[in-house]
Amino acid sequence: MNQEELERRAYPRVDLRLPLKYRVLAHVGTAEFEKISAEIKKKDTLNISQSGACFRTSEYLATDTVLLLVFKFPSLPKPMRAVASVVWCREEEEGDYKVGVRYLATRPETLAPLLKKGSNGSKKEETSEQE
Repeated sequence: MNQEELERRAYPRVDLRLPLKYRVLAHVGTAEFEKISAEIKKKDTLNISQSGACFRTSEYLATDTVLLLVFKFPSLPKPMRAVASVVWCREEEEGDYKVGVRYLATRPETLAPLLKKGSNGSKKEETSEQE
């Protein structure tokens, strides 16, 4: 990421690997707009902020696709939910995509203290959940 991209961010990203589940709610801007996926994918975040997150997946997700995200923070008894929109999706290797999303609905005031703890070297939950 270059300096210009860093300066555009309203909130800094924290390299934090968290268990993530996601489900496609709407394929906005595609022929499959009305198709809502019943399938829940299990992944890990690569980084996260108060405004968005980045993760890897084995499926291409078009820009503006709307997702339901469920994060599991080690310090919270219940998972945290967010609705997000795909901002970008890049193929890293064949069949492996890196996805950037921005939140459309979440509680940023809940994320702020959790992310501050994570960026200060608190225990980061590692997972081996696969799709």
